[in-house]
Amino acid sequence: MAVQENESIVGMIETGDCDNETLILYATKHGATHEIAKRIADRMDDATIHDLGQNNTPDISEFDCIVFGSSIYVGMIRKEAKAFFIAE
Repeated sequence: MAVQENESIVGMIETGDCDNETLILYATKHGATHEIAKRIADRMDDATIHDLGQNNTPDISEFDCIVFGSSIYVGMIRKEAKAFFIAE
């Protein structure tokens, strides 16, 4: 499902656009993106957060919605985030 221009991710989930569990994937260097992922998850009923820096990425086919976040340095996302998208 593509996100509408003025639609927030949490708003999509709160209105029932995600029927089951939501996966929040993130990549962080100093922990700030992890804190944001936790805050988003706290606003949802059924969300799993996962650090892409760990090698045991959950099976994404089990989730209705996937939220992605990464820190950005010199215009680039974290290498583990990029590797995840190349692999998937």
